[in-house]
Amino acid sequence: MTGRPRIVIRPACPSDHGGLRVLASELAYGPLLSRYGSDPHKLGDELCQLCTPPAGSATPTESLLVAVVDAQHHGPAAPAAAPPSSTPVTPAPAPLLGFARYAQSGMFGSLGGYLKLIAIAASHTGQGTGSRLLAAVEDAVRIHSRDLFLLASHFNDGAHRFYGRHGYQEVGRLPDYVRTEITELIFWKRLRPK
Repeated sequence: MTGRPRIVIRPACPSDHGGLRVLASELAYGPLLSRYGSDPHKLGDELCQLCTPPAGSATPTESLLVAVVDAQHHGPAAPAAAPPSSTPVTPAPAPLLGFARYAQSGMFGSLGGYLKLIAIAASHTGQGTGSRLLAAVEDAVRIHSRDLFLLASHFNDGAHRFYGRHGYQEVGRLPDYVRTEITELIFWKRLRPK
């Protein structure tokens, strides 16, 4: 196959733990989350916990989607046949290109889902992965909620443009809500009619 690899958006699973920890570290030290004093280990732990919902829980309060390269359509060349006595080789999991953390409902009662965090690996920005993740979140939330909300930092102009292109409107501001001297902009999109 030539050109861009095929990207798959799917629910996170335990085999994603390593990739999530790598992305958590990249994000925590990056220009956005470092302003919030994010701890890479804590963020990595939170993301990994979302890979397996707690036992006995009918519906998780939060979900995590990941973007990966489809190994079946754009993977490494198949290894040469191994001698019969050798141990089979398990392929390494595909690197994570990004993730989206969200709640299907809970904002303003059952009427709104909440996108808590969407992040793309620095090596994969500008290639449509964020748009694919956002669309997958919208599809999942639409089943349970008619609206989707999110917060974006006042200084994150790239996020404001991204969400605006995808039909989100700024509907309010929360000064000093998460961190002193940072105003959170509330963005909203109607996903389905009342």
